[in-house]
Amino acid sequence: MKKTLALLLSVLLLLIGALPAFAAEEKADLNDFVFSKPDAPNYFVFTEATGENNACDSLTMIRVAGTQEAMLSAEYDRDRDAFCEKYGVYEFNYVMQYDVSLDGEGNWCHTPEWDKQYGVGGYADGFNFSYMRSETIDDFTLFDLYWCNDSEEHCKPYRSAIIKEHHVYSADYEYDTYHFDTENHSLYIRCRYYMEWVPVEENGELGDKVSKFSEWSDSAVFGKNSTQIIPDAPTVYAAPVISGLKIVPPAENEENAHLTYMQTTPEETWLAGIYYIMTGEGDFDGLETQVSVNGGDWQEYDTANSGDDWCLWNGSRSAIGQGEVIIEENSHVKLRVRFNGTHGPSEWSNVLEANGVAVPTNYDELIIACASLAQKGILPLANAMCEWPEIVLDCTAMIGAPGR
Repeated sequence: MKKTLALLLSVLLLLIGALPAFAAEEKADLNDFVFSKPDAPNYFVFTEATGENNACDSLTMIRVAGTQEAMLSAEYDRDRDAFCEKYGVYEFNYVMQYDVSLDGEGNWCHTPEWDKQYGVGGYADGFNFSYMRSETIDDFTLFDLYWCNDSEEHCKPYRSAIIKEHHVYSADYEYDTYHFDTENHSLYIRCRYYMEWVPVEENGELGDKVSKFSEWSDSAVFGKNSTQIIPDAPTVYAAPVISGLKIVPPAENEENAHLTYMQTTPEETWLAGIYYIMTGEGDFDGLETQVSVNGGDWQEYDTANSGDDWCLWNGSRSAIGQGEVIIEENSHVKLRVRFNGTHGPSEWSNVLEANGVAVPTNYDELIIACASLAQKGILPLANAMCEWPEIVLDCTAMIGAPGR
């Protein structure tokens, strides 16, 4: 009996170790993260003051994150506590910094302080950065030339290119509008990724703040010799590409298992999102998700944080059941997704499949689990020297299984 119990315990440990869905997430170090070089910020929208509806020119930048940078920001926004635990940090900030230079690339505003604190500098409305959030495409006002007279420090980068016009609305009301001289001046714009964090040391004490940033992008040009890019109007959406489907067991306060998978959004679909933000001529409704459980019909499911243009996220996603769709640890699941929006829906993505294996609690469940693992390519090895030969022959193979 003791021999039998010892064997059962050892087999259970092997099973748990063999299933990646049950493995604890490894620690990671933000120092090891390697930034890509951002693309030149050529997507922007200029709104000229009319004196009727608005009193100043404004320039709105469309911030587009790279794939791995978007994945990191999505990971942080999805579960900040889990992110801080994984990377061993107490505080984390992640932004896209923007720098400007008037009439050439010799007048950048960047100073060494920018390398230590993302909120310094600032122009016009007081901001020279855009937070990296879950939205992989975002827009923010780079300049808002409202009160841009000689005493306003925030207008310094643009001052020599600003034209002031005085307007008399009535005998009792006069006002000024401020314009960027787009015919005679050029504003060069560059961007870079910047992150900072406060590490938690091994003794539990907080360490010194760490700053990390990418190289600057190539320059975009606004005004004279503009390099602005406006994507073509979309007609259809290219379908998403998905991979890495896993069944995740329910937590203590959950009844059902859920799914995780990776998504890659084609560039032409990204461009549709940029077009919508720049023109206002359409939008995304979100990501439609369907599952088939144990050979059943396709049923509606739900991918978290996938409404509106959040559906464009690249990286890890979590899908959670709604209504009567129940997924268990040992279910056979198929998954597909597609984009919906003004020019959708897209075609369905590729179909992923996953076979779950529940951690056994008795001999019969153990036999079922081993049979399921055998279907995954973990093949049995004959061994008749044990009281439970069929258990040993399956689980012995696990020790050398691929990915172990």
